[in-house]
Amino acid sequence: MANPSDKSKNHQIEITSLTDDAISFVLYNSNYGMANAIRRIIISEVPTLAIDIVNIYENTSAFHDEFIAHRLGLIPIDSRNIKEYEFRELCKCRETCSKCTIHYILEVQCKNREKLEVTHYDIEFIGNEPNTPMPIPQRNKKKMNKNNLINNDLNDNYNRKVLDNSDDIKLENAIPIVSIAKNQMLKMKLIATKGIGKMHAKWIPANVSYRIDHKIIIKHNLIDKLPREHKLLIINSLTNDCYTIQKENKNNDNKYNDNRYGNNEYDDGGVYDDNDISKKDIELKLNEHMSVVMAQNCIDLLNELGYKDVIKIVYDENKFHFKVESVGSMPPEQIVEMAMEILEDKLRSLEPKIKASFYSIEEVATQLKEQGVSLYGIDLDLD
Repeated sequence: MANPSDKSKNHQIEITSLTDDAISFVLYNSNYGMANAIRRIIISEVPTLAIDIVNIYENTSAFHDEFIAHRLGLIPIDSRNIKEYEFRELCKCRETCSKCTIHYILEVQCKNREKLEVTHYDIEFIGNEPNTPMPIPQRNKKKMNKNNLINNDLNDNYNRKVLDNSDDIKLENAIPIVSIAKNQMLKMKLIATKGIGKMHAKWIPANVSYRIDHKIIIKHNLIDKLPREHKLLIINSLTNDCYTIQKENKNNDNKYNDNRYGNNEYDDGGVYDDNDISKKDIELKLNEHMSVVMAQNCIDLLNELGYKDVIKIVYDENKFHFKVESVGSMPPEQIVEMAMEILEDKLRSLEPKIKASFYSIEEVATQLKEQGVSLYGIDLDLD
């Protein structure tokens, strides 16, 4: 847990929100390079399981084979024990084994109904391996966490033959694959493998975004000096919550605030024109908590009108707000943890290469000096 007041230069993380599907955290004492590295590693290098090979033996539905195969590949598979599996291309087995591949079967036939929806619940595993990862979500699953692996018996209460004879089938949280009509059939074998998002999008574990804190600085004294026509242009370029207008009421001398939400004789619910506000006075107050988009629009308008540095957007480039939304294959906190481990391994492997490169530069410099080549004007930092 990070302390925001800590002046240390070490990278720190403060978790602000954690649910079954998403995690939000703040990265302190960092920079764009580190923030983007974390984002890219989560998206493209955290490994997961996904259906990679589909052997179709029969498909009498109206859906093409390649469309069904594509949909199957995008179904998330429980990947909390992903470290127990090897990448298929790195596995020591000759073809396939339980360490690099997981075999499933999808076999459904519509017999007694006019229409049947095939979902990911119809996918069954082949073999007797304990704790075989299954497509997510699973029926009647327990709360998902990396220490509570789901057993194979979770689909015991799901009987396609019983559902096939039912007139009203409601499958909670089911991921639809294809709808088949009466007497149509699907029969295919599926092979899931370990992969990363860099190889294909079906292995991406989560959606990641980050933002940085900003502060909008407005020179109100310069805004007050703007001509009335320019103030009207600013008003018409902003949304309702970006400003407040103080003006004189036509019926009395009392001033009141108009943010265009209240019902008054000046509020037309739309755009102000020259006859909308008293020509004697427009006191425009811009909201410093407006969005960055609105602030930038206002800055662009003021620049076009010839006013510089009236509004500034200052960013805190040492503080990044992250949000990671898992696709369901593993808990969000596990995704972040694995991303940090991968980043640490990358930096650790990079260190000796950097040192080796500096040694090479030193050797080159020595050789150049021996050959009488002048290094004047070249700064070599060999420390």
